Amino acid sequence: MTINSAQKNKLNTICLSMKSTKFGEIWPEEYNTFPKLWGFFNRIYVTLFDDGPEWQKIARFSLSEDFPSIWENLDINVGERLQELAKQPCIGNGLDDYKPSKHVRIAFRTLRYFYDIKLDDVCPHDKCRQRNRRGIETCDKYRWPNKPDEIEHLKDVIYTPLGATLTIIYQIRNNLFH
Repeated sequence: MTINSAQKNKLNTICLSMKSTKFGEIWPEEYNTFPKLWGFFNRIYVTLFDDGPEWQKIARFSLSEDFPSIWENLDINVGERLQELAKQPCIGNGLDDYKPSKHVRIAFRTLRYFYDIKLDDVCPHDKCRQRNRRGIETCDKYRWPNKPDEIEHLKDVIYTPLGATLTIIYQIRNNLFH
């Protein structure tokens, strides 16, 4: 195997990271926060909704009348972080050249609409331009279905701010853990 200089530099950076974290024994706290919080959340929705695929359990949690004020009571810092997330290119699925799935693109579109973020401010991002060059459909080229008047089906949870957020975070979780 021949290693070019760019690969060599990246491998050196990885080795330095491994050494500085004592091979994963010492992680920066922000590396630990997401898996811990997701672990707690995972136990909650699996306990409350014990049937169907995982995405349906998360959708049921998002639509549950038992938790109506979750979105309204988010801490201002969380709202600012979600707004920053909505400004990023859509999260790919780790397959098919990291192509964002339809439901993830709709979820991003929902948050962008909620936070009044224009597609023209996001889609010029380098990641979106690379996807366009590879023929991968990006949000600015995607024909969006009409938002349903009422959210009656679990698959439509992506049209709600909470459901969109959990859909995106679930995709991030899948990319990290699978």
